Amino acid sequence: MINGIPAWPSTDEVSGRIARIKNLMAEASINALVITNQYNLEYYSGFRSLFWLSDTRPLIAVVRIDSPGISLILNASERRSEFLTRCPDVTPVFYTGFTDIALEAVVTVLEGLPQNAAIGFDYGRDMNGRGSVALISALQRYRLSDAADLIWQQRLIKSEHELQGKQAACKIATDAFFAGLPDLRLGMTEYAFGQNLKQRMIGLGADSVDWLPVRFGKNGRGYA
Repeated sequence: MINGIPAWPSTDEVSGRIARIKNLMAEASINALVITNQYNLEYYSGFRSLFWLSDTRPLIAVVRIDSPGISLILNASERRSEFLTRCPDVTPVFYTGFTDIALEAVVTVLEGLPQNAAIGFDYGRDMNGRGSVALISALQRYRLSDAADLIWQQRLIKSEHELQGKQAACKIATDAFFAGLPDLRLGMTEYAFGQNLKQRMIGLGADSVDWLPVRFGKNGRGYA
């Protein structure tokens, strides 16, 4: 832990998350789970990547109830990533090329499942522009379903590591806000203040600032 910020989840925690989702899959009679959402993929694999910025090199994870661990379909450019060595229950499956080759790799990982096997998808927003239509089409031989609620059933219950992370994030946001108040000037726009706030949050240890809530209106009851 650096400056009160928890390190990336341990291998034991990642393995425990994988084991838990497999138990939930068994209860729901789901043979395999295809994960496309960035935050779900990071949660179950402990893997982080900048390739989420690309629409042509998708990252997809597959959990099979009849196979150990989780398979992580990655572009070959990720071979040297330090995160690949962190958890023995995460098996990288590299592809060379773009979306069409990545989807072929997913189909290969799912080979051997029964013809009427149930495949769950997280239908995350990151599926948009990542070959989702082609992926669904390639798996039409199976019974496809939305498994977002199944994943949320697990993620709703936070681990000690996640609680520490949220506490650290709240402290960073609060400290950055109050540290920036002396910089407020007449005529400063909300955008300018928000950009300065983001910079301060990064400086205090945040690894990313995707969006910021802005409170406005009488008594601060409106949000954007």
